[in-house]
Amino acid sequence: MAAEQFADSPAFEESQPELQPGSRRSWLHRRLASWERHPNQGWLWSGLFVAVVIGLAFALGLGSIGLVDETEPLFAEAARQMLVRDDWVTPFFNEATRFDKPPLIYWLMAISYKIFGVNDWSVRLPSLLSATVLTSLVWFVLQRHGVPAFRRQASSVTESGSATESGLGSPRYSRWLTAGLGAALTAFNLETITWGRIGVSDMLLSGCFGAALLTFFMAYAAGGRQEARNPPRPPFQKGGEMEARAAEDAVLTLDSDSPPFQRGARGEQPQARSHWLLGFNLQDRWYLVSYLFIALAILAKGPVGIVLPGVITIGFTLYTGQLWNTIIEMKPWRGIPLIGLITVPWYILVIQANGEAYTKSFFGYHNFDRFTKTVNNHGAPWYFYFLIVLVGFAPWSLFIPAALTRLKLWRRKRWVNQPRSAQLGVFAAAWFIGVFVFFTVAATKLPSYVLPLMPAAAILVALLFSDEMTRPLAAGNAPPRRGLGISGWFNFGFLLVIGGAIAASPFWLKLIDDPSMPDFPQALGDSGLLIFGAIFCLQGAAAVFILIRRRQHRWLWAPNLIGFVALLLFTLMPTLQLMDIHRQAPLRQIAATSAQERLADEDLVMVGFEKPTVVFYSHQPMLFFRRSRSALRYIETYSLPKPTPETLLILTYPDELDDLGLESSIISILDQAGAYVLARVDKDIFRQLFTEQPTSPESEVKILTPEYARPSLGLQ
Repeated sequence: MAAEQFADSPAFEESQPELQPGSRRSWLHRRLASWERHPNQGWLWSGLFVAVVIGLAFALGLGSIGLVDETEPLFAEAARQMLVRDDWVTPFFNEATRFDKPPLIYWLMAISYKIFGVNDWSVRLPSLLSATVLTSLVWFVLQRHGVPAFRRQASSVTESGSATESGLGSPRYSRWLTAGLGAALTAFNLETITWGRIGVSDMLLSGCFGAALLTFFMAYAAGGRQEARNPPRPPFQKGGEMEARAAEDAVLTLDSDSPPFQRGARGEQPQARSHWLLGFNLQDRWYLVSYLFIALAILAKGPVGIVLPGVITIGFTLYTGQLWNTIIEMKPWRGIPLIGLITVPWYILVIQANGEAYTKSFFGYHNFDRFTKTVNNHGAPWYFYFLIVLVGFAPWSLFIPAALTRLKLWRRKRWVNQPRSAQLGVFAAAWFIGVFVFFTVAATKLPSYVLPLMPAAAILVALLFSDEMTRPLAAGNAPPRRGLGISGWFNFGFLLVIGGAIAASPFWLKLIDDPSMPDFPQALGDSGLLIFGAIFCLQGAAAVFILIRRRQHRWLWAPNLIGFVALLLFTLMPTLQLMDIHRQAPLRQIAATSAQERLADEDLVMVGFEKPTVVFYSHQPMLFFRRSRSALRYIETYSLPKPTPETLLILTYPDELDDLGLESSIISILDQAGAYVLARVDKDIFRQLFTEQPTSPESEVKILTPEYARPSLGLQ
């Protein structure tokens, strides 16, 4: 059969020769074709694959590592305080209000405590569920719309399992590959794994935010299904068998998008039928689900939960020329009241309970100020997120330029003329660019801020590789896309550099100087874990090099995925467990000791560092001071005047005891674990210290006045 040349969409316009019937296919292609003939198998095995991905990335060993200072225990203890105080409106930590985040993360943690008890696994369960929902939705949306219907209709699968192609380059069965690869890329990247395994609000926001956008696209695509009745026709040879077969599949395609249990008769448009519930059709229901997730995103993080999805969807629909139509379809007169019904009651209650203190702290400091100016010294240069995405989405980040270039977004007119279901790539690009630009403009910058763009990046790269895997091949190897070839070489260099850097660990491990885990560098070097990491990276680099030399660029995802999973299971997770032993386990031991030894109303003062895990594990409040002088000011002004008890507890590094003027011979050491020491000090020792004539600036405590003291029980 002669090769056919044509361009059917801006994303797949490169002409490719047609695959000869009966040509050899890989095991993967044959398996995917079998799933298309038997969709129940496809849904089962593809679903099991996604379950394994989620299990490895997020669930495996979730509670095997204790809470990590400093942020995670703040959320964990605030949620526990909700149960202790029976106050589900105002979050508290360490007997002080905590207005950093809205309540959804605390509510979910508290519910988890109720069901599974107060433990590390319960703290992280909301993040696990958020990552699970997000990964599953990416898989589902890609399965439905990763390969547009008008492209799939041009292929068919014979009873014998062979596939014939009309030249379009994306056979119908490639939807399984696209969906599985997209789910894997969504889960297996450092950003998503990191925040999917710790108990903070970032993964919850990303899950709600991503779910809102993905369900929006499902509704948006459903609104364009009528276009599928007259899909764009590729230039088939007139009178040929391929034209007849494509025409036959044009009707079948409309049903093949749905799971087998939803499939209807030919030509039937089930999405257009009104549902018995409130008369909502399929599109209305998807939009309502999107509104629901926007409301949850607002309760997870605040106004950004509605502002950013709004910016992205408006930008996308403006680009595709569907803004006004989409607004009408979304029926905001239904959605906005739903969002208000879910979110407004709590904001009213918390403002009634705390007044201006809440509005200034949350809306002013934690939202407006964070966007307009640097907060808590979290400033960074304009290129900060280029580096974060490069490392956080590695190694897939190296293929993002090729994935964006493949879309040819500068040819807007051709995208406007495509069916909505074919615009998922453009939507993912708007999602990625919108989040990236929004937080780049913001003055305060943190690595977690760009976590919500990771699903969009995964969709873009999955579409790139899925298209490359299913391009029709002639007898020889078709030339790879130029952008993919360049990305492949960068991929090779990146893995080579990372592997070499890990192999050189004996030279840089000695440079790690963390007083909270002084023995960790030596222990990590002796463990041999970094040797495994170097081997995985260098083997991956070698596999990428071989694939490039053999012009098999479409398989570049395989060594990267296998290498990343191996690195995660055999290097990263064991390294974190080793770090927990040296850094966090001693604090848990100290917390247990303080809970057992602490007297009623006895002050516990933490000096030299802030480790909120002690509050969570001991279930007791304490005071935090980074500097010894600040701690002395507080002790002189507030602790000493208390009539009882006549002692106080000091948690610090041994070296800090000298800065406090305390010798080990005059204090009682209750516990010493790792780099930390817990001591009981008689107040008379401090009284004598404060009455002595100062001999150095550090001992000039007698001139300190009460206004310098820190009576707050929050972090100082």
